[in-house]
Amino acid sequence: MIKNNIILMILSLELFGCGYFDKQVSDTKLNCAIDVSEQAVKQLIQCAQIGDAVSQYNLGVKYREGIDVQQDFEQGFHWTQRAAAQGLAEAEANLSWFYETGLGVPKNPEQAFLWAEKAAKKKIPLAINNLGSYYQKGFGTAVNLEKGAAYFRQAAEEGNLSLAQVNLGFAYFYGNGVPQNTERALFWTKKAAEQGDSQAMANLGKFYKELGQLNEAFMWTEKAAATGNPLAEANLGFMYAHGVGVNADKDKAWFWLDKSMKQNNSYAFFLMGTLHSQSNPTFPYDEAKAYKYYQQAAEMGNANAQNNLANWLMNGRYIPKNETEALKWYEKAAENGLPIAIRTLIKIYGEGSKDIPKDEAKKQHWQNKLSEQ
Repeated sequence: MIKNNIILMILSLELFGCGYFDKQVSDTKLNCAIDVSEQAVKQLIQCAQIGDAVSQYNLGVKYREGIDVQQDFEQGFHWTQRAAAQGLAEAEANLSWFYETGLGVPKNPEQAFLWAEKAAKKKIPLAINNLGSYYQKGFGTAVNLEKGAAYFRQAAEEGNLSLAQVNLGFAYFYGNGVPQNTERALFWTKKAAEQGDSQAMANLGKFYKELGQLNEAFMWTEKAAATGNPLAEANLGFMYAHGVGVNADKDKAWFWLDKSMKQNNSYAFFLMGTLHSQSNPTFPYDEAKAYKYYQQAAEMGNANAQNNLANWLMNGRYIPKNETEALKWYEKAAENGLPIAIRTLIKIYGEGSKDIPKDEAKKQHWQNKLSEQ
């Protein structure tokens, strides 16, 4: 999956352009051109209220991240929006993030796309990357894998942005918008890994596993896990559980999976469900535990867990058969873009069942969704 794009940076000294204002505040002139790390929150608020765009932006970042203030997404959005309205490119990029996530403002894909596009035109690498992500996901715009990959390439080459390099490597590995090219995929992903990007390391582990180079897969997954990457921690636990690129070791498998679960990584809960529902060298077969882990992961939004939970409900595995409840979880998995869940819904609505009537309109809806992928 494409990595979520979050812009966290406080603007550097060079971007502070408020200078000394003529307007008096508490009988003193405000110096809004100092480094934000030295700027008291009270003074930052005063500069922002006066109308300094960079102060507004930085105040928005502080509220969003809870830096020196109580975290408040609505205030973060408010100040970011005011800075963006003045044309500050970094604020435009961050405003897109708010509309994408729905934090501090109702989620609005079209507005997320619009503001990312504005910032991208001003050569902000993260915005260029985010625009690529929106095109590849069809978020706020029609799906266009080719445009998405082109924006990834632009941000990767011109901005040397590790996030874009990760996304470009992913696009090359799976042929998303570019001809499939394993060599280019590894090149760009390693370039990001050299910058210390933990997601790049995790992706290299995944790529080498799919290429059958299990020792390399283990090495990169271990490197990523050592940085605290929760996805890599889960994958490393799974590799220890199955003895992939390393001798099977239940204690180490549990250590890494538990570490990932403590970071609320839904994928780790999903893997624990899988490990308890299938034969493996380390974890005992236990449907009760498997169901519990699947349920936790599904409620956290993991599409694979939602689909597996639906399968268990549809087939009456471990718990009583419940087609209506199963349908609910298939819908959730499909809404999260899982192709197998979408195909299942097409079949269900096309054929109907004892508890679920045929529905040609819904069948067509999901066929359309599948064709967009």
